[in-house]
Amino acid sequence: MAKTESGTFKLELVKPAFDVTLSVSNIEPVLAFWRANLGLVPFETMKIREGLTQHRHRVGNSVLKMNHHANPLPKDGTTGYRELMIARSGVQTPQTLVDPEGNRVTIQPAAPVAAEYLGFRLQVGDLGASRDFYGNELGLPVAQSADGTRVGLGESFLLLEQSKSAPRNPSFDGPAWRYPTIQVPDVELTHARGMARGWREGLPIKAFGTSVRFCFVRDPDGNWIEFIQRS
Repeated sequence: MAKTESGTFKLELVKPAFDVTLSVSNIEPVLAFWRANLGLVPFETMKIREGLTQHRHRVGNSVLKMNHHANPLPKDGTTGYRELMIARSGVQTPQTLVDPEGNRVTIQPAAPVAAEYLGFRLQVGDLGASRDFYGNELGLPVAQSADGTRVGLGESFLLLEQSKSAPRNPSFDGPAWRYPTIQVPDVELTHARGMARGWREGLPIKAFGTSVRFCFVRDPDGNWIEFIQRS
């Protein structure tokens, strides 16, 4: 990446957690699974566009967004985001579940940062390049933990896992886990500073209604990351 702005970048955050997006084709059995096994209940349903409806659920300070696509999703769009982790106080033993569309989620004991928070297991092709991107380019804390390389974003975390089979340059649309969403106070400033540092743009700044502005960037493997500003 060609960089014109030097030094370590540090994201300004509106809330100490990221949101996550899951894309599904058959929403009813998926919602039934998450309600019965994870205790989640949608708090809002939004029509994003024709053929796309979003079901939103709160998990601690995060939002789990399930995007229901009426039209078939491409089969080759799988990202490096392989598994959602929900950390909850009171849980003693991790339990891994798989929903009706094959999406993995592990419920695990929570550290004392919060009663409930999210993690994302991310397969990467080059662990060193990913550590540099998330640590130096995004300015997030990166540390080695008992379960691997952990990137912190407030309460939430990414768990980086090097893999020779990590997907490269997944399409924006596709099935399963899609991307984390990071809420910032000024998306235009974040985007401008990122472009000056040589970040790879996924989608330029766009508006959703009158209250939301967002953009996407891509990590070294081409996985999507959303930055969003709410008025």
